Amino acid sequence: MFKLTGEDKIYSTIEVLYKELTDLNLFVTHLKDLKTVIEIKENEAHIIIAPGFSFIKTELDTKIVSDPNGADGSMVTITSKGIGTSSTSLATFLLKKEEDGVIINWSMEITELSGLLKLVPHTLLKGAAGVVIAGLISSLKSKFPKEENATAKSE
Repeated sequence: MFKLTGEDKIYSTIEVLYKELTDLNLFVTHLKDLKTVIEIKENEAHIIIAPGFSFIKTELDTKIVSDPNGADGSMVTITSKGIGTSSTSLATFLLKKEEDGVIINWSMEITELSGLLKLVPHTLLKGAAGVVIAGLISSLKSKFPKEENATAKSE
């Protein structure tokens, strides 16, 4: 349907960032609109999200499936269902080591919409998807600020 892509730098090691993206116990903590964690298994999480978007007034019963992609990235499939709505998204994260951190190339593709979400203009949906991925990246950046890592390296 549509895809967003971007690149950001996180001041962490590739191993630590990889764990943040593949261990769903850690991954869900970076979701801004997380309301409840129902269950987390090895590669699957069942959560409730309460999105802060005016065009989605319901809580979303969400399943996240993690598919680690070697040691340099992961894919996450997100399926959400609410009253009269459902969606499926695929997020991909590729990690590249740099001297002082990790470059994360990400993409988020909305692959399926049904119910009332089909009526929402794609520009609004793209904006909402952008807010979700920006929140995730921002959370990762705040967990691994540049200053702390610079101090840790010099010790």
